[in-house]
Amino acid sequence: MSHTDKKTKLWTPNKDNMRAKRILVVAAYADYELEIPQMTMGESNKAPEFLKKNPIGRVPVLELADGRSLFESIAILRYIATQDKKHNLIGRNDWETAQVDQWLAFVGTTLEPAANAWMAPILYPQFVAFDEGRHKWAVEEMKRVFEALNRWLETRTYLVAERMTVADLALIGTLMPMYKAVLDPRFRGPFVNVNRYFETITQKEIFLATWRLDPNAWCTVAQKALAPKKGATPGAAAAAAEKEEEKKEEKKPEPKKAAKKKDDDDEEEEEAPAPKPKNALDLLPKSNFALDEFKREFSNKPLDEALDFLYKNFDAAGYTMWFSKYKYNDELTKTWLSGNLINGMFQRMDAMRKYAFGVQSVFGEDDNNAISGFWIFRGTGNTLPESQLAVDDTSLYEWTQIDFANIESEKARIKAYLKGDDIDGKPYADGKTFK
Repeated sequence: MSHTDKKTKLWTPNKDNMRAKRILVVAAYADYELEIPQMTMGESNKAPEFLKKNPIGRVPVLELADGRSLFESIAILRYIATQDKKHNLIGRNDWETAQVDQWLAFVGTTLEPAANAWMAPILYPQFVAFDEGRHKWAVEEMKRVFEALNRWLETRTYLVAERMTVADLALIGTLMPMYKAVLDPRFRGPFVNVNRYFETITQKEIFLATWRLDPNAWCTVAQKALAPKKGATPGAAAAAAEKEEEKKEEKKPEPKKAAKKKDDDDEEEEEAPAPKPKNALDLLPKSNFALDEFKREFSNKPLDEALDFLYKNFDAAGYTMWFSKYKYNDELTKTWLSGNLINGMFQRMDAMRKYAFGVQSVFGEDDNNAISGFWIFRGTGNTLPESQLAVDDTSLYEWTQIDFANIESEKARIKAYLKGDDIDGKPYADGKTFK
């Protein structure tokens, strides 16, 4: 059952427009039905009836069944998200909602201006002339945005609280046209966390049903900040310039290497660098449980399906499960500072990415909160692996091993950690996923 009737309208001349498409994606997640009436820009939006909906005549506009209307796409996204009671797209508490609003503001005031400056001359050359100075500003601003996002997503799956919100859908929806048309491998290559995040969200079934862009359709042509020739679009000009550059590179002869004169006391061969020592966990017998596969299940499937996969496939001979509890909870103050402790631990655990999965969370409120979590580690026996013990933060926690033979008694607590529910009577405040 939808949250509204079919008379709720989204006024837009083109449902494939980036702002309209973002709204349709959020509406799909929220099970919010929308009707798109026909309209013609330059005519429909100047009519007195339309100007009552939006006095400045811009689109998109949301018109409710009772005649009330809302303009500005970010406001429309937020309103539709508030109608969804199933996914908590607006956040599960005041703090999460404030963080969602923070990222929606980031999309509207930082990301979107740069995206529009870059894309408008390509998508709408008949309306927006290419300006080399503005284009260079857009490219540099987008690099700054990607650098910031890459840092933020280093220890996070989503923007807020390890669950998808309307902020993620707004940000990804803004990047979609760019990943398709201009963010080539040369640009996006350094930003592995952003690329992983983009793929995680855009490959969800409900997203694909509204807006499809498979990774093999991401932009593959390196773009150049050059003014287009008369009659050509900036994208075409950039692509042509790139081909010319590649031809020059092909023709350019390789510099000759000077022959090395061999002295009698020269060694015949340089000494080969010593091989990197293998992690002891790599020497364990092969396990039939693929931790990376579980991580993908957790990121892309409903939680119950991911847990079902875990319990059916877990290898207790090759992996161990643990609960963690911070030893100094009585010293914690602000919940956001407690969250920073988790961020720091995850950064220092970077070498364990291949061997561990964990959810570490803050429960409670300012001046009365605690940190605890659920973990899976590659390894055997009743101790943590040496490579985890080498992480300084490990000693700050009490670790309780879970007996997989009695996993039924622990399933409710494990699910609470992965879902972000209350633990030990304390409400969930913040959480991070290590994967």
